[in-house]
Amino acid sequence: MHEVVQDYYGRQLTQSGDLKTDACCDPAAVPDWLKPLLARIHPEVLSRYYGCGLVCPPLLEGCRILDLGCGSGRDVYALAQLAGPEGEVVGVDMTAAQLEVAARHRDWHAERFGFANVRFLHGYIERLEQLPLEPQSFDVIVSNCVINLSPDKPAVLRGVARLLKPGGEFYFSDVYADRRVPEAVRTDPVLYGECLGGALYWNDFLRLAREAGFPDARLVTDHPIRVTDPELAARVDPIRFFSATYRLFRIDGLEDACEDYGQAAAAEGGKMDALLLAAALLVAFANGANDNFKSVASLWSSDLLDYRRALRLTTVATLAGALLSLWLAHALLVRFAGHGLVPEANLTPAFITAVALAGAATVLLATRLGYPVSTTHALLGALVGSGLASAGAALRLQTLAHSFVLPLLFSPLAAALLAALAHRALQRRLGQADCLCLDPLATPDPGGTLSATATRLVAAPASACCQYPPALRF
Repeated sequence: MHEVVQDYYGRQLTQSGDLKTDACCDPAAVPDWLKPLLARIHPEVLSRYYGCGLVCPPLLEGCRILDLGCGSGRDVYALAQLAGPEGEVVGVDMTAAQLEVAARHRDWHAERFGFANVRFLHGYIERLEQLPLEPQSFDVIVSNCVINLSPDKPAVLRGVARLLKPGGEFYFSDVYADRRVPEAVRTDPVLYGECLGGALYWNDFLRLAREAGFPDARLVTDHPIRVTDPELAARVDPIRFFSATYRLFRIDGLEDACEDYGQAAAAEGGKMDALLLAAALLVAFANGANDNFKSVASLWSSDLLDYRRALRLTTVATLAGALLSLWLAHALLVRFAGHGLVPEANLTPAFITAVALAGAATVLLATRLGYPVSTTHALLGALVGSGLASAGAALRLQTLAHSFVLPLLFSPLAAALLAALAHRALQRRLGQADCLCLDPLATPDPGGTLSATATRLVAAPASACCQYPPALRF
């Protein structure tokens, strides 16, 4: 798989936006203390960043740090600022194109930082013993979404244990799966390059860590990864993937579990969970109420069915469509959950509840007032409003345009074209046998205008339409 990874990250990807999922480019919000450090890194280095978490532990001043799979060097240059002039950061990567970007800007960063404390090595993270690195010489080793790309993960962990000083730690983020990944996913080049094919099953990782000499793996943070590309989502279903940050310590005599004195506490969702559930059901209710009237209006105004029968029939059809969505609506589910539109860290219960409440309220109000506002438009506006409130400038306008605005602009045009084609086909087939007439609910005056504002649309034989003025026939 080395060749697959080198091709994917060295030639196919030119920037982080080329990725098809957020697995290898975590959208987690950057903490405030890290933002000034990233602002001092060269833009080209930042644009070639691929990672699934934050690997900048605090208190690194004077430390010797090794970054496995450093890529274009974003984390190396961030860590270099934390290590300071008395520390050193070494980056290792097997992709020459990425290392070339990292090394090309080394002098630029040295001038900006006021000191030079970084170097880069070309090599494989499974063969660290082949690199000019002394055993037990690093205080901290980091890795950002790279171990999953390695075909020999036990060798990586053994190499890390060999290079860490006693008391040192391996602080790293990576991608994990809730089950063992099947061969079809493991050997898929795109899924492997997107950090999904090589993801370890949670429990397999913990076993490998213990075997390498890290008995007590400490989970720092984790969150689910959403596969937003429908085609890739279908290939990996039903596997669930997670981005997680762990700390592994090289401490002799470390036990595999903490003694439990009852000191841990867990908080339950409580009222927020109930509010979120109610808001989600309200959206579904509002959507049904809004959409149902459209087909009712068509059937009733054409005089095909009376109001009550039309309402009953369209209610059954709406229910059938809702059931069908269990199989057809995966892509819409991902988009309207907000994934890819705002950073993953902003997808809190408060964000989602605000979207649901605002969307439902808008649709219900439009339904009551008789305005043709769709649930899609209402939810889109709610996503943007909640996104701006929670993420601000981190709202991804490109995703907004590509996934939401363009489809909404295109769909009326597509419907217009299809309607024109359907009309031509029906006209050729049916000829002039029927016509559509506006049937006034009050007698028209001699001039052909209606004396009442209420009308209905009637489908009738052409001969029956003669009783209506020409202006009212179609």
